[in-house]
Amino acid sequence: MGSLLASHFHRLVLATFVYVLEIAALLGFLATGPSIELILVGCVIIGLSFGFFLVISRIGKYIDDRLPLIRSPNYINAESISTPLM
Repeated sequence: MGSLLASHFHRLVLATFVYVLEIAALLGFLATGPSIELILVGCVIIGLSFGFFLVISRIGKYIDDRLPLIRSPNYINAESISTPLM
């Protein structure tokens, strides 16, 4: 099922769908009336997860900005390749 969805939708559409489902799960959790301790633990988990992925993305950008561009004659830039329509 994942390959079927991935072949028909752009990755950002799928990412947005995941965000919508996560928000629905959070609202469902809050609708059950949990104790304040559970709400605080949930906030800590969400905050730490956000911080972790923010740090990972910044590290990736830092590394990507410092990598040399490949200028080999054997290097194929996939973005510049166009295929004829049949």
